[in-house]
Amino acid sequence: KKLSSLVLTYHIKSMKGYEELYRLRIGTFRILFNVNHDEKIIYIQAIGNRGDIYK
Repeated sequence: KKLSSLVLTYHIKSMKGYEELYRLRIGTFRILFNVNHDEKIIYIQAIGNRGDIYK
């Protein structure tokens, strides 16, 4: 599936100001990641608490 079809189900949003960077919200935690659709690989950039992850 393309990432756009998962956006509503999994609270995924693209990060403004960053090309191809997304964030996944899970409670108070955030996962920042980017996706290589051709190779079907997700690269996790950071995992952390909502208050700390964007610093």
